[in-house]
Amino acid sequence: MDALSVDFVLAEEAEAEEQFEAAVRSGTTPAAGPHAHVSLPEASEGPDIAWVDETAPTGQPVESEDVEHGGFQIEPASLPAPPAHGRPAVRAAADPEVVETVRRHAGFGREDRGFLPCLRRGVPVPPVQSNELIRALNQLELEHRDATVIDRRLSHALHRLALEAQVLLTDAWPGVFDARMIAVIRAVQESVERILSGQDIRYYPRTTAKPAVPEPPH
Repeated sequence: MDALSVDFVLAEEAEAEEQFEAAVRSGTTPAAGPHAHVSLPEASEGPDIAWVDETAPTGQPVESEDVEHGGFQIEPASLPAPPAHGRPAVRAAADPEVVETVRRHAGFGREDRGFLPCLRRGVPVPPVQSNELIRALNQLELEHRDATVIDRRLSHALHRLALEAQVLLTDAWPGVFDARMIAVIRAVQESVERILSGQDIRYYPRTTAKPAVPEPPH
């Protein structure tokens, strides 16, 4: 732009300012300001810009007035609704005595004739003790059928019963336990998986899944 054009634009703006001031003094304020004839660039298309308050619990945009900057209209953009929570937790009311029975057979405590304490020594579990553990697991399975939450102490004991029994059977004492004791171990493992999964899982034949362990004569 040459000097003549610049002078022309400045003179035009100065004249517009004088007309605006004169109109204000006379009490007839024009609808537009002195620079109404100056056109601003139109806003280019692009994504909405929003300010999000990261400290807010829902992360919603901050409610504020519209802001004009450089010809762009900046408005809060709508955010997707937070995902809905899943179904409510269902906790089973397990019998405390049954839970302690399972933990005792899992080696928590000083019981030396329990399930894992016997397997650790490479000796068969007495029939009375085997039956006690199987009955406790059967009761827990019924109590936790519709549960979605399991007590951590109980789940730890169940995990130890199933996993450590397998390690003792195949690695620590391979070939030591007879068919009856192996059937008891498989029955315990199946019961544990049914309690933890809530499904009717049976990997072994029904005849060996829950062996009939004879009680000693009284």
